[in-house]
Amino acid sequence: MNTKTCLNCSASFTPKRSDAICCSDKCRAAYNYQKKQRKNSKSNLPTIAENAQNQEKEIVIKGDIDTTFLISKAKECETKMELINSEIAQIETLKTEYSAQILKFQKEILTIETGDKAKLVKRHNLSDLALYNNYLNSAYLTEKKKGNEFAHNRLKSESDLTNAYSPNMRISVENYRSNIISAINKHDLEITNFQQQIVTVKTNIDQYCAKIKELQSQLRFYEARVLKYETLLLSV
Repeated sequence: MNTKTCLNCSASFTPKRSDAICCSDKCRAAYNYQKKQRKNSKSNLPTIAENAQNQEKEIVIKGDIDTTFLISKAKECETKMELINSEIAQIETLKTEYSAQILKFQKEILTIETGDKAKLVKRHNLSDLALYNNYLNSAYLTEKKKGNEFAHNRLKSESDLTNAYSPNMRISVENYRSNIISAINKHDLEITNFQQQIVTVKTNIDQYCAKIKELQSQLRFYEARVLKYETLLLSV
């Protein structure tokens, strides 16, 4: 079949039908519109061209998608993208708050370990005699507080502590050391509690990170859809 010249765009084309006068459905629609305009009005050529361009925007793409639909779908995707970005921002705020909680818990642990617990551990590591004289020997401690230069005369010796006939000093040391251990264990329990809270918060942060990753994947999907719709619109 011989080639023809399109009556709308003047391009050469091989017609599929013998009565074809235009190279495509778009050109045929534009040509028919212009023909109708020429018959029914006194419009000048620039107006006819403008009207033809407007008509082209309404031509169906691939038979079922028009420009109004494309614009609507693009706006729908953009709305979803705004919602996703908003959700990501909210999750990022929660992540920041949880990260601040972790820092707070870590600070509490450090305060305990370098503060009261450290003092108790140091006290617990003293010998029985040093423990008694520095914390239980009320006679010595009272005189020392008064500034008595002879307060050292109130100090007990190792033999005093191990005297089988006077077990009270030994018993008081053992009770005091037991109390120290209980206090240390209490601090260890506090530290363990903070550590468990840190683990829980980190788990939450990991979940939030996974959620953000999922949302970002959705965002990329909608961005690709918008780009596709815009490309189709430009091709109209």
